[in-house]
Amino acid sequence: MSYRQHNALFSTPENRLTPKNLANLLGWWRADAGITLATGVSAWADQSGNGATLSQATGTAQPTYLAVNGGSAFGGMPALSFASASTQTLANGTFATPNPSTAYFAAAFSVATGTHGVFSDSAGTQIGALITGGNDEITAGAFLATSGGASTSAAVWCAAFNGATSALYINSSSAAVASGNAGTNTGTSLSVGGSVGLGYMQGQIAELFIFSGAHTAAQRQQMMLYLGSRYLIGVS
Repeated sequence: MSYRQHNALFSTPENRLTPKNLANLLGWWRADAGITLATGVSAWADQSGNGATLSQATGTAQPTYLAVNGGSAFGGMPALSFASASTQTLANGTFATPNPSTAYFAAAFSVATGTHGVFSDSAGTQIGALITGGNDEITAGAFLATSGGASTSAAVWCAAFNGATSALYINSSSAAVASGNAGTNTGTSLSVGGSVGLGYMQGQIAELFIFSGAHTAAQRQQMMLYLGSRYLIGVS
């Protein structure tokens, strides 16, 4: 099944399934809502209702807001562009990421080499998603990586943190690109755009949301199809 087959379910405001339809939503950030601009994006308001706003006071460390992302990478939807050389991040110092937890995001890397984090614990504890050594990875203390190389195309990720049964899904809710032990770390803060521990993002993020607990296959399919439909990314 692809997002195209389910497009009617996800395409209109009155019938769209969103992250709020599932229990245990911790935080939800999307580039078409809750943006505060200064030099760049100085704040990104949480759409979950939990008040977990991400912020950055330093102008040079603020990501760039792309109101229409070139008309192609995310189907013309807005995105935030992060530059690793400027260590651009948005952070919340009290956001707790448990283990197990399940994170979803739509992102596109500008490079397929080096080490570039999407999100992690800003205090230095490793729990997050990244590319490194040319591979897509997640970690909660142990690195769980793909072996087929990282892609620079816009993609929908699901990072399922659950100790020895962790898994990473990219553009498919049923076939994991990596599975096994990602570790048992938890987070006490959140940095979007990377961190000292996992490297900094070179690319764009359109949306990110995080749930506590492990998701079922049906829940994973619902959330990945939601992102695929919003950003015109093929998801099976």
